Amino acid sequence: MLDVLTSEHIRMARATGLSPRSIYLRHALKNAALKILTIVGLLTVGLLGGTLFAENIFALPGLGSLLGTATTTHDFPVVEALAVLFTLMVVGINSSLTSLTVGSTREYALLVDGVFKRVPTRVA
Repeated sequence: MLDVLTSEHIRMARATGLSPRSIYLRHALKNAALKILTIVGLLTVGLLGGTLFAENIFALPGLGSLLGTATTTHDFPVVEALAVLFTLMVVGINSSLTSLTVGSTREYALLVDGVFKRVPTRVA
């Protein structure tokens, strides 16, 4: 957000006499949303990796505890299926982020791409 507030179009908006609220909400927040959503996408991948530990520590049922149980009991089909599922989730999120940061929209961009299309941004 600080990087956007120092850009030229914000300086021009201040020079034209717009109110600070209008500058923050209409101009700065729209352009900072791209970076914020990118970080949220990367944090989602990190949270996905921590499910195994959190579910085992707090004894919660879920895919992470299922993966841990399947690993200790040598249930290889379940381990393979969950590995493929987690891999597809990570690849889907990362491909969405990659296609958005490059600027091209491809059909395989799954999760974050849909969010980015709904946020009106202007990338210069």
